[in-house]
Amino acid sequence: MPSSSVRVAYSSEEPSNRVNVPAVRMSMAPDDPQHFARWLAGSGELECDTDAIWKNGDVFPRRRVFGRCVAEHLAPYLGTDAVRHVAAHATAVTRDATGAGWTVHSSVGLVAADAVVLAVTHPRPGIPAALAPVAQAHGFHRRSICSGGSRHDRS
Repeated sequence: MPSSSVRVAYSSEEPSNRVNVPAVRMSMAPDDPQHFARWLAGSGELECDTDAIWKNGDVFPRRRVFGRCVAEHLAPYLGTDAVRHVAAHATAVTRDATGAGWTVHSSVGLVAADAVVLAVTHPRPGIPAALAPVAQAHGFHRRSICSGGSRHDRS
């Protein structure tokens, strides 16, 4: 089960699920753009996954590796008053009248915050409209398209 800080996108055990930008362009710290690349170099992950290193030297590690970095980076803060993870649908974010904080209007009610990170995702997978007419045909692989199942799954 993915941790609350990682969730599905960065917890996949599928080895072919890799980040889609070079590691040097990913960071958990806005003032330290090399944060992830430095963490990755010291993690031992590249020694175990030489396929992550592209011909031009760019590094595209497995998504779960970035998830591990995120989890390790947030671990000291989760469970404290420093960071509160709220898994909810946000409908609006407004600045407090004082300008010192934010109010997030969400599916779990109003949430007061000093800072807000809005982590959005893609909608649930579905059959593309162009394929809808053949979705019920014998041999159509609905599960691999819609549920993130293995490419070998059949329905």
